[in-house]
Amino acid sequence: MDKAHLLQRFFNKIFPQKSLGATTKWEKLKSCEKKNLANNYLQKGEAYLLDGNLKALDFFESASMIDPENCDSWFRQGVAFYRYALAEKQEKALQLASKNFSRALTINPKLFKCWHFLGKSLCELGKFHNEIHFLNEAREKFQQAVELSESVSFQEKNELYWDIGLLWTAIAEQSGEAIDLRMAIQAFHTSISFQKIPPSANFWKDFGNSYLQMGLLINEPKMYFQAIKNFRKYIKQHPDSFDGWALLAQTYTQLYINTMDEHYYKHANECFHQALSKNKEDVDLWLYWAQLLGESGHINKDLKKLQLSIDKCVRAHNIDVKNPQIIAQWSESLSRMGQISNRLDLLTEAENKILKVIDQFPDEVESWHAYGVCLIAFGKYFNDPDYYEIAIEKVRYGISVDRSCAELWHLLGTAYFEMANNLEDVDLFKKSCDILAKATDLKSTCPSLNFDYAMALFNYSEYAADIDSALRAKDLLENILQSHKSVLLQHPEWLFYFGKTLQLLGELTDEEGYFTKSIEIYLHVLLVEPDYPEIYFHTATSFARIAEITGDIETFKRSVNYFLLAAKQDSENDSVWLEWGLALTHLAEASNNPESYFYDAEQKIMKSGQLGNQCAYYQLACLCSLTERYEQAMNFMERAKKHDAIPPIEEIMEDEWLEKLRSQDSFMRFISYLEASQKTSEEL
Repeated sequence: MDKAHLLQRFFNKIFPQKSLGATTKWEKLKSCEKKNLANNYLQKGEAYLLDGNLKALDFFESASMIDPENCDSWFRQGVAFYRYALAEKQEKALQLASKNFSRALTINPKLFKCWHFLGKSLCELGKFHNEIHFLNEAREKFQQAVELSESVSFQEKNELYWDIGLLWTAIAEQSGEAIDLRMAIQAFHTSISFQKIPPSANFWKDFGNSYLQMGLLINEPKMYFQAIKNFRKYIKQHPDSFDGWALLAQTYTQLYINTMDEHYYKHANECFHQALSKNKEDVDLWLYWAQLLGESGHINKDLKKLQLSIDKCVRAHNIDVKNPQIIAQWSESLSRMGQISNRLDLLTEAENKILKVIDQFPDEVESWHAYGVCLIAFGKYFNDPDYYEIAIEKVRYGISVDRSCAELWHLLGTAYFEMANNLEDVDLFKKSCDILAKATDLKSTCPSLNFDYAMALFNYSEYAADIDSALRAKDLLENILQSHKSVLLQHPEWLFYFGKTLQLLGELTDEEGYFTKSIEIYLHVLLVEPDYPEIYFHTATSFARIAEITGDIETFKRSVNYFLLAAKQDSENDSVWLEWGLALTHLAEASNNPESYFYDAEQKIMKSGQLGNQCAYYQLACLCSLTERYEQAMNFMERAKKHDAIPPIEEIMEDEWLEKLRSQDSFMRFISYLEASQKTSEEL
């Protein structure tokens, strides 16, 4: 009693009211009269507080003094304070509600509804203060309610488990643990089992949110499907609700990012339209829409979508001019546009915007991501690796702010990858692989991230002749293809690079099966997109490698047919003409009538040299050796040496096509000259 009065006095300091009368008048009343009077005061207090009138406090105090051992009175006061706290966002009222519930439980510890409401109050305090200890206390109180729930109605059990689901969702926001969200989902399912009538709209919203949070945590598309199912049930009951369409838009956005299926992009786009038609002033939703458009524009290199992303950023910025995330997305979309369209003015505008934000908000990771995107775009525009170095520095700072951000690790790996490409540095390719591996650990189901990791592994294995990295790239691409079969028509690049990886494995292992499989994949690409760049060239080279292994003339001829198509597709590609010439040279060796093939081969290799391929000189020397034109062969060897396009001496001495030339004195003098030059270089 004394403890309760202290709380009442504490609350009265905040909301002072006049006393309703002296207690001496109550002492003269009979017990039943006291109970009736206390109940009357209690009802008046509940009515006043329901209207937000704090005169209720005097009535509650009087009711408590008249009938201090009535647990139902303390419980009803707690419920009134709880509802007032939610309506007015009054944290002090939540504390008072909790104390009233606790007081009721000291009188009757078997009161189910009191344990339930005490848990609800503590849960709200935990969310209000963002403190886990309140939530853990709420969990203990709910457990007490569960133990007393055997004799209560199904409706009460339904509401209890619904609240338990909300509690575990709140705990998961603090802990970041998937197990807590699994507990939330389990509680919502239990709640449904006790519902004799269809669940309310708000239940489906809360249930859907638990699945959405689980999807965000583990990046599992199945979670998003369940969230969408529940949100649609909510919208069915409230078709004009802003929050329902907003939640659905965000869920479809995440599903799109995790599947790259344009079908989900369209759904998300429509949901953003619906939501913002009901509330045009929600700045966060304009930003989320801009992010969706920016992501899709980047993935598909779509300038129209990137421009729409910028338009949404402008709308959001007009509502909130100080929001750094809006400027970050605005800058990022400008950078993407500038990179695709090769426009320096857009890159400069993007840089100017993001620099202002970074100065004001140095701890916003989105800003460092946007700055990194901008610097990488500058690096590609100027073909200058210095920009990649600066990008690496800035992105690393962002990672120091939040090491769990997969997008920042992804961007850091991309910066190393671009610098490795620019400098043709195998160590930088290895570095990019290691960093992208970290990004995939954090977001393992994101296909665009996994694809970029596979590309880094492919490039590293190509430069380093590393079979293990090529196998890892193959496994990654195979997994992407298996997991996203429905969107292969939208992303033929997945198939194409899977074929290239198989072809590379064939080159590294001399296994015919890899080349055969690569051809099968390339033919699938042709069905999806017949004009895909370099598709005929890579199909031709795979056929040529099989023919070299098997010596089959018909396979050589098939490769030649595809080289013809490759040359028609891109007549300025020097590699096409060189590889075509080499395939014809092999065909000449395998043929009973080699002269015409040798002639055609020479014409193709000469064409490659005219287009700037300096490797053509060495290959022409080999061809002249095969056709016993030794003087011409040595002339081409000299030209290859002059252009620093000659293989190591060991390879030259083992090259079968130079077997005839090696018997010539001029060749031996040339080799002696190479050895002397090499020795001098080593000494220096």
